[in-house]
Amino acid sequence: MASRTTRGQSKDHLIHSRNRLLRMFKECGWRQLRDITPDSVEKWLAAQDKFSPKTLNDYLAHAKTFASWLEKQGRLTNNPLRRVAKIPTAGQETFKRRSLSLPEFLLLLAPLWRPGLG
Repeated sequence: MASRTTRGQSKDHLIHSRNRLLRMFKECGWRQLRDITPDSVEKWLAAQDKFSPKTLNDYLAHAKTFASWLEKQGRLTNNPLRRVAKIPTAGQETFKRRSLSLPEFLLLLAPLWRPGLG
């Protein structure tokens, strides 16, 4: 963990990553490094109905990053998750983003505006 904090990743981010990886280890049945397979990840992703596609892609990114780190450390000969595709997210956002209207924008700035400052 110390090597990651020196690279600018906060302790909260590291805890979040760890928790997501631990969940995947448990639910994908990974007990040894050879258990980390594209099939296990794809089955797990397909079985998830509580998470949005974006969240599932975040889980996938954590797993891919971990497998890549294992490869760089010489613990795996190659990253088995390299070719696992992200889940499409188009049209499946949890909420619709939009631009602020001019009145909404002005209301947002109102607390910051003071007469005489320009």
